[in-house]
Amino acid sequence: MPQLGVPRRTLRLLRCAGGYASNALSWNRNAQQLAGPTSTPSSGVVPKEGGYPPPLPNPHPIPTTTNSPLILMDRFYPENGHLFPQIRPHLCRERRKTVPSEDAFGRLIARLAKNVGAVETVFARLRERICALDPDLGAHLAIDSTAIHAWSDGNRSTPSDPDAAWSKKGVSAKGRMGWWFGYKVHLAVDTTAELPLAYTVTPANVGDGAELETLVKVVEKSQPEVLAAVMADAAYDGEHNYQVVWETGALPVIDFNSRGYELRPGFSEAHCPLCECGQEMRYLGRDRVYVKYERGPQCSCPEGPAITRWRIEDDIRWHPPLPRHTLKWQRLYRERTSVERVNARLKGHLRLDGLRHRGLDKVKVHVGLSLIVQLAGALAMMEAGNLRCARSIVRLVA
Repeated sequence: MPQLGVPRRTLRLLRCAGGYASNALSWNRNAQQLAGPTSTPSSGVVPKEGGYPPPLPNPHPIPTTTNSPLILMDRFYPENGHLFPQIRPHLCRERRKTVPSEDAFGRLIARLAKNVGAVETVFARLRERICALDPDLGAHLAIDSTAIHAWSDGNRSTPSDPDAAWSKKGVSAKGRMGWWFGYKVHLAVDTTAELPLAYTVTPANVGDGAELETLVKVVEKSQPEVLAAVMADAAYDGEHNYQVVWETGALPVIDFNSRGYELRPGFSEAHCPLCECGQEMRYLGRDRVYVKYERGPQCSCPEGPAITRWRIEDDIRWHPPLPRHTLKWQRLYRERTSVERVNARLKGHLRLDGLRHRGLDKVKVHVGLSLIVQLAGALAMMEAGNLRCARSIVRLVA
């Protein structure tokens, strides 16, 4: 094997990750039918209806094709694209002449885009196997979105990607709003293992808060009675999102979004209720569906009840099950940074933001394959007994 600057251990781990993904694809019959046969049946007759579709030019077996694009050295080494033709033959178990070309990868993406559910099923099966090894996975969930830029010029009157949309977030270096044309990937990540458990892909103009319910329900269905807390930033600060999380029995730990308005009278800047004399009240805890407070140590109110209760469901945004001014809320909210690290790994090592496809369905396939690689590598590490490296993509590809 020529010296290409890639360790042998890296190639073995990459091949292992691709093997997990290709085996997962074989679990789904739709994916097998979608790939089609690599040759005509022994009888020489192709079924007319209900059978396999006719083979495309230069077809390849699905294990070969998935071993290559799911490993995708151009994803792992985006800056060294010239190495891809040299490294690619060493990643496949077949002979050099059977190695799929870049066009074959494109055809595979196009065919998978016709059945996006096959890719989502692969992701779900990998998640099930990981959850079987770690039953507590999903207890603390962090939700956030990240931007991926479309492979299209949105400034044209008719962009080549009709499904992409414009959106803005944050402030650029010159003090202007940061605009981008593309899509959003919404992730639900376990804060301990730092692995994605659910995802959705939408155009960029779809709000973050609208996807929280979908992500929470997917995790709750896959891991029932495990979810304990859901962390999200101020973009998800909506009464409906609080209700969705609270109905599952978990604590909604969502940052407050003032929306440009002043705080409600009767609350401090830390969102702690105030007594009649203007002093912060002391939090006593939660009593089933109520939150209880008593007078603070500096309270000078001559009269009034010593203990005050508020029903959570009456105003869950201002009186959440876990108030924002408590130390436990602050400790849980700090776990939200795990989803930021996952986004950075996906973009930095799995080239999540390196779209070379157009259309929402192809983008979903692109995102799904990137997440499958991450879960497949984590599963390989966990089954090998190396739990510490399960979250590290760097250990897998470098």
